[in-house]
Amino acid sequence: MIEVKFFDSAEFIQGLKLSTNGNESAMAVRRKVYFDALDNLDTLYKINAQMKNFDLDAVGNMSPSSMGVALAEATLKAQINSILGYVAIERSMTQMSQMLVYRDIITKGGASVMPLIGQDNPRTRATKVYNAKLTQGETTYSLDLESCVPGSLAITVKLGSNTYAMMDDRNGNILAVGGVLTSGTINYSTGALELEFADSIPASSTFRICYAANKELSQGNNRTTLKQGYFQIDAHINKFEYEADLITAAISQKTVGGDPIAELRQSVQDEATIAINDKLIETLKTNYAGNTVTIDLSAFSLAGGFADSMLKVLNMGLAAVDNEIAKRCWKATAATCYVVGNGVATMFMSMEDSHGWVANATSYVQDLIGFYKGRAVIRNLQLSAYEAFGLVKTTNGQLAPLGYGLLLPATNLPLVGNFSNSNEVASGIYMVDGVAPVAMALCQRFVLDMPNDWFVAA
Repeated sequence: MIEVKFFDSAEFIQGLKLSTNGNESAMAVRRKVYFDALDNLDTLYKINAQMKNFDLDAVGNMSPSSMGVALAEATLKAQINSILGYVAIERSMTQMSQMLVYRDIITKGGASVMPLIGQDNPRTRATKVYNAKLTQGETTYSLDLESCVPGSLAITVKLGSNTYAMMDDRNGNILAVGGVLTSGTINYSTGALELEFADSIPASSTFRICYAANKELSQGNNRTTLKQGYFQIDAHINKFEYEADLITAAISQKTVGGDPIAELRQSVQDEATIAINDKLIETLKTNYAGNTVTIDLSAFSLAGGFADSMLKVLNMGLAAVDNEIAKRCWKATAATCYVVGNGVATMFMSMEDSHGWVANATSYVQDLIGFYKGRAVIRNLQLSAYEAFGLVKTTNGQLAPLGYGLLLPATNLPLVGNFSNSNEVASGIYMVDGVAPVAMALCQRFVLDMPNDWFVAA
């Protein structure tokens, strides 16, 4: 396999750690994705070696040279330095269109028990308790319980100021002291309970029943199993071409110095990082179809010195964003990052350390700008100024609003010359990857309604 020393470097380990919103297992998942992508690249080189049969020079152009490895490393650095680790799950791909796998827990009958997204419906214990008020003046009472175990019913009935205990006889009959009931039955299979009182029910009468549900009868539908679901990702070829005048490059090398390969590598990394980030946010914004939470800060005045109060209301609004996500995703109760427009970014960047803000030095405008109380804040100019999204990525790295599939990291295209100008050569790199919506329930849009005297750059 192609040897990329970048994987063993402290830079890679530190970058992966800082950009992974999760634990060590999540880091391991991401690392394997990059290894698998390089393995695909290694296969591509082997296939190109067979082109010797056609006397083409593609082998020399696409062999794992130092430049080819440098470009592959540049792409991997781009992924590490991008916002992927906060907004998307990453998967390696073996074909251009592929199904991304997720796991869920369902019953044999198909009902969701402990889903990754949505309300949990766990199976309950056998012991059941039911309380109710009885209707004054009635003489009959009926109730549908679950299928129950014979001999497990313990009934307490309060009729006015008198309290009576009742039980079943294991044969479907309800036993009580004389003069209270004229008849009482229980169907153990269906749970249908029927009581007929000897006298009309007096005021302030209550009913309490304890019983054991018969779990054996519903065992077939209650058995749980693993279910695998799939999200489709389509990969596309992304090309970054470049050209150079050899004479100009030679003169520049002599007069200016520097390392042309390193400069090219950094340029590729910058382009790839920006392209990845833009595609992620475009996919997020295009596919969001939920409601919007408005955090109204318009009543405050900065001139009046209400900045601290405004921040408290902002925190309350962010808690409302968390609650909106929680209603859809019961295990994911809080956003793990925010993707914000430039105006919201200004709000966060104006905070001090005491407010919970930690700035991040970044070289990109549309990138991670800092952390607010441990949550990543990502600025992107595709959003309107005071538009934002709260996103959740699970700590194990298995589920997020978006998915990112990587088939090939950047590799170099064949070098070609210009017959009209012998000094000019052209080449480029291409990478094969794709972005798709995965779990948009893990995303909540919100907007800020700002004070009239909030700072606006003219």
